[in-house]
Formats: sequence, C-alpha cells, structure tokens
Amino acid sequence: MQIELKGRYNGEASELLEAQDLLNGSWSASCEAYAAKYWACEALGKKPPMGVQPFLNSVLDERFEEAGWVGGDGRYTKSDTWFRVTFRHQMSLGSDLIDGLLLSKRERIKQIVVAAAAPDFAKIITPRDANSIVNFEKLDAYFARAKEIFAVDAAIGRLTISQSPPPEVNNLILSRQLIAEG
Repeated sequence: MQIELKGRYNGEASELLEAQDLLNGSWSASCEAYAAKYWACEALGKKPPMGVQPFLNSVLDERFEEAGWVGGDGRYTKSDTWFRVTFRHQMSLGSDLIDGLLLSKRERIKQIVVAAAAPDFAKIITPRDANSIVNFEKLDAYFARAKEIFAVDAAIGRLTISQSPPPEVNNLILSRQLIAEG
C-alpha cells in the first residue's frame, strides 16, 4: 500500500517517511492473512470473512507498534507526528481531522496526517461497506473547507495499492469484491 499526500506537511520529517515505509507491503501481508483465514474457514465448512479490512487493521497496528509508534486502531503517534488511517463510517467525516487538531493543542503535535483509501481501493478492502466508509475523495472535499483552521501542518493521504499479493490470493480478494457487488 502506498500513500499520496496532499496539504501542508514536512516531507522530510523522519516520522512521516517512516509511516510511508510502514505502509509498504502492508496490503500484501493483509491479503495473505485474509486468504489463510478464508481457506481455513472453507476447509472447516465455516463462513469465510468478506473483507480484508480487519486484517489490514491488524497488520498496520503490528507494524506501527514494532516501529515504536504509540497507539492503535489506526491512530499512531511518534515524536510530534500523528498519523491516522481511517476506515470509519462517512458520518464521522471530519472527526479524525478534529481529533488531530485537539492533539495539536493538548499534546504538542506539530504534524497531522489523515489517510483514507481511494474509492476503488475501498471496494477491495471492504466490499460490502465501501460506499459507507470515508474514502479519500470525501475526505478531500471536507479538508478543502477545513484546512484553514489548522495552526500546524495538516495533510490528507490517498491510499492505493502499490503491490499486489500473489496471484491466487489476489484472485480470491477480487472475487470477494465481485460477490459483494452482486
């Protein structure tokens, strides 16, 4: 998975560069964990999971924690940088940015990044819920109106696939999207 940033941010900040590195390979690792669970459920005659989102959340939490970031559930802090990966319901649109704004006042955060999946990527991550979660385009429209209130560097990120998992895993993931679409 990769991130394209938009907004005001310190592109040379080590924490931001590290966060970008932590995203690399996270999609493939998540898909492989999903496929293992899917095939195990299938072998046991149980209902397999539909989307990759819980597996992606788990991989991101593990990677950020191992790299010394504090937090979880898609919210990570290191030094003066707060990094948020959101798959929340669109009714919460903007609340992640406000959370970052509050952290900038309370905990001296100087750089806020909120990242969301591109719409086509969201359909692969969570096939059934893709239309109801925050995606980059929705976040971008909100951020365009709100960016002036930030006294700290604030950016949004567009998450996309940078490398696909092995072909048999990728085919499984894409087939689940087709099933959800109907």
